[in-house]
Amino acid sequence: MTLGWASVLLLVSGTVALAEDFRCDQDQSLQEVRRLIAAKTIVSVDVFLPNVTVVVEDRAWQRSDVPTKKAMAQNVDCATGGANNRMLHSVFFRSGKSNAQLGEFSGNELKLP
Repeated sequence: MTLGWASVLLLVSGTVALAEDFRCDQDQSLQEVRRLIAAKTIVSVDVFLPNVTVVVEDRAWQRSDVPTKKAMAQNVDCATGGANNRMLHSVFFRSGKSNAQLGEFSGNELKLP
């Protein structure tokens, strides 16, 4: 039982470390966003600079933990802005069902209601 908890803790800490050590590779992020669209986690991505609106499938969003949501935000941010983007912009996450705002990513920080 202890080994199981240790494995879970190691996995979670690794996920958090990955989210904090994110390095923007626009091609890789674009592939990840396309993968999330194909998996129907992301319904749509609309870019109206300086802001980006991401409509997500509610169930997938609710099941995702905070590090996963932040990684998704970082990938959308990188895919839409690129590694050398100096313009501050925000990524807004909205519900595919109710259009309610589910989160906001700006300045490498994810804010959830």
